[in-house]
Amino acid sequence: MRLRVINIVDSLARVNYGIWNAATNTAPALARNHDVVSELWFPAATLEGDVELPAEVVVRKLPNTKTRTLKALVEEAGLNPEQDIIVTHGCWRYPTRWGAWLRSRGFRWVFVPHGMLEPWSMRQKALLKRLYFYFTEGPRTRRAAGIRAVGQPERQNLLRRYRSVIFIPNGHSARPSNFVRPQQPIQFVYLARFHAKKRPVQLAQAWLESPLSQDPAFRLVMAGPEEGERDAILKLPGAQACANLVVTEGVYGEEKERLLRQSHFFVLPSLSEGFPTAVVEAMSEGLVPLISVGCNFPDAFTQGLALDSGTEVATIRKAIEEAASIMPNRRAELANRCRQFAVSHYSLEVVARHQAFWYSALLGLHGAQPKPEPADPDFDLNNLETQEFDDER
Repeated sequence: MRLRVINIVDSLARVNYGIWNAATNTAPALARNHDVVSELWFPAATLEGDVELPAEVVVRKLPNTKTRTLKALVEEAGLNPEQDIIVTHGCWRYPTRWGAWLRSRGFRWVFVPHGMLEPWSMRQKALLKRLYFYFTEGPRTRRAAGIRAVGQPERQNLLRRYRSVIFIPNGHSARPSNFVRPQQPIQFVYLARFHAKKRPVQLAQAWLESPLSQDPAFRLVMAGPEEGERDAILKLPGAQACANLVVTEGVYGEEKERLLRQSHFFVLPSLSEGFPTAVVEAMSEGLVPLISVGCNFPDAFTQGLALDSGTEVATIRKAIEEAASIMPNRRAELANRCRQFAVSHYSLEVVARHQAFWYSALLGLHGAQPKPEPADPDFDLNNLETQEFDDER
């Protein structure tokens, strides 16, 4: 019996890239190594331009998100509770409603909040979210067959709301490393939404206040979809006159790969993340991360691979100046360690193996997939028979 994963996302807009990319990027490894089929369901109206999805992903564009459309899709796709896993990504909107409806029809439903229930996120529109979670989102998601956290700190926070939570991080695609990185300029790169949560204005201000902004041996490139902060950056004193501060739109595909391979440090001073896949991807390309504790990636600090940027102008400036002072030999050593760590712990093959094992376990097919190898001790996949929730709770 061939296992199938139905990934349901709210949007395929560029600003939602982190979620829909995380939902689909393991599809090739799942198909190749575990004979698992992956589908992606999303509202057709949310698709922005050309989107690169793995060829292994079966795409279903939804005309709307009404329940009658879901009922028709169940028949059209031939969904079978014995072999299909429903995975909804994110909170608050139709994916949760659809997941709960499918769960009531006997399907195994996995709920992945992607950091949307983290403390910082819950403080935004706090009263509305608290009420909605108490009366609607919480009761629905507590009936899911499994809750997945994409970071260990997120798992600890989710355990305050749910009895059982599995930790499986987001993965990245490991590319060949046989390229030569330019020695100059020493380039810092920010690749994320221009959203206040990510602190891009504070990063740009820290750069402008640092002597690095006057030194052609250094450069900061900031690229991402606009969500209200890009204009504020350009209005900072000296921003438009600064020759080594580049602020641009989001980059993807080969253009993104080239930018990473021209850079040395990856900066994300975020207030809150579920799990920063972009940081892991950058590390796999040999970039040293400058990140905040809010990025929910403690392993990068405990392994001595990341510099703590904090989230304020002064702490970000201190971090970038410290990074700039690292000698070339030390920087090369750190870059190599970052790559090795990212590839060995967060490659798509590793993540896909854990997904396939968990999904097969939820379907009662423990023998259908190999158990994760002992070399991956960080994944919380023990006692899987206890992970399913009681339908009556």
